[in-house]
Amino acid sequence: MAQRYFDKFPQVYYSNNIAVNITERAAVMSSVLNDSTTYYSYDISNGKRPDQFSDSYYNDQYMSWLLYLTNDIIDPYYGWYLTQEQFNDHLKKKYNTQSVSTLQNKIAFYRNNWYNDDTITPVAYAALPTELHKYWQPYYNPNNAKIMGYFRKQIDWTINTNSIVSYACNASSFVNNEIVTVTFDSTHSGRGQVVTANSTNLVIQHTSGTTLANPTVVITGSSFITGSESLANVVFTQSTSLANNIPSNEVVYWDPVSIYDSERESNESNKSIKVIDRTYSDQIANALKKVLA
Repeated sequence: MAQRYFDKFPQVYYSNNIAVNITERAAVMSSVLNDSTTYYSYDISNGKRPDQFSDSYYNDQYMSWLLYLTNDIIDPYYGWYLTQEQFNDHLKKKYNTQSVSTLQNKIAFYRNNWYNDDTITPVAYAALPTELHKYWQPYYNPNNAKIMGYFRKQIDWTINTNSIVSYACNASSFVNNEIVTVTFDSTHSGRGQVVTANSTNLVIQHTSGTTLANPTVVITGSSFITGSESLANVVFTQSTSLANNIPSNEVVYWDPVSIYDSERESNESNKSIKVIDRTYSDQIANALKKVLA
C-alpha cells in the first residue's frame, strides 16, 4: 500500500469541514538516524526527482516524504538538488532577473580566503601587525616542538559586507541591490551595491575602488553615481562612511563571494543526501502514524 505522508496527519474541523492538520510537525526516530548502519549517502544525479528515486528504491513514489524528513528538507522543490537548467530558472525568479550572469558580478558576502595562502616563516609572522596574527597558526617540528612556521587558519569566517557608504543625492530612481559606479573625477571612481535609495540618500555596500572623499580625492559639482540596471545618473554632494568591517590592511585576507557562487554552493550541498535503508521504511512510516495520531 502506498505510504502517503499526509495520510498520517490528524484531521481537524475547519470552517465546518474536515481537513488535514498540516500544521503538525514530526521527526524521524532519533534512534534510527543516530545509527549510521540504517542509512547510506547517495549523490543525486541526472535530474532524478524525489518521487522517481522513491519509486526505484522504496517501490513507492509517495515515500519521497521520507527523503525530505531524513534530510530536513522544508522546500520539496528548491531544497532538492537542482539541475543546471532548474538552478538557473530558480535564480531568475528569486532575484527577478533575466540574466543569471548579472548575479556572477554581484557580491553576497565575504569569506576568509585561507585557501589562497601557503606558509610564512616565524620572522615574517613576527613582522606582521598584531591584529593580523589571528589569521595564522603555527606548525611545529615533531622532534623538538619548535615552531617551524605559520599557515593560515583554515576557518571559513564570513562577514556580510566589507563596508557601507552613504551619499547625499536624489537616489529615488536606483534599484535595490543593483551595481553602481561612483565617479569623483576622471581618475578616481569606485563601485558598490545599493542597500537603500530615496530622494535624499543612497546607501551602498560591497564597495571597491574609491568610494569616499579623502584629502586627495574631493567631491566636485561633476561627481556623480550611475546605476547599471536603472541607468540612473545623479550628482552627489557628500560621502559618509557608515561601517568599515574589513580594515585596509586585512583586505588581502578576504575574498568576495558572488550571489551566483553562494547559491551554487548551497545547491551543491543538497546533492549528497541520506537515504534510510528500505528495510526500515515501513517501521518509520508506522512510527510516524503513531506520533501524529
